Amino acid sequence: MRIVFALPLVIMVSIAGGEEIGILHLGPLVLQFPAGWTMQGNSSRVEGRGPHEERMIADYYGVKDGVTDPAAQVLSTAREFARDKMPELAQKDGTVLRPVTEQALEGGRTAFSAVTQEKKLFRARFFLQYLFASTRGWVYITVEGYGEAAPGAASFEKILATQKWMD
Repeated sequence: MRIVFALPLVIMVSIAGGEEIGILHLGPLVLQFPAGWTMQGNSSRVEGRGPHEERMIADYYGVKDGVTDPAAQVLSTAREFARDKMPELAQKDGTVLRPVTEQALEGGRTAFSAVTQEKKLFRARFFLQYLFASTRGWVYITVEGYGEAAPGAASFEKILATQKWMD
């Protein structure tokens, strides 16, 4: 299966109700980040830093032109990645608190996620994975941070709850 990076990235900062937020456009996915997040990137990869030392990497993979059923290919590729790579990464350095789960979203989209608790240098750390498959491509997001995984995931999932899709 051939996957190609596509579509431009736009990171904007706007004022909403007196609070600065960052708007991330990566492929067809749009997310709102609260104040304190900084991001750098290009059309296929964004790296972000959160206000509590979180580190985020988001990659976009789009389907190549000419694919006869792009939505089916995206979902198949995303499921394969979620089945083969995400569990391996989740188990690498910690205890898996949420094994890879799959959830259907509106508009034929699918979400996968996993949450891992780690301990490095006597300090609790977490590793979060999220994969969103749409009809045109998929976005894979990892977040690493210090502290307990459950509150870390709950905090980042508030950002993910702002998702809007442009496909």
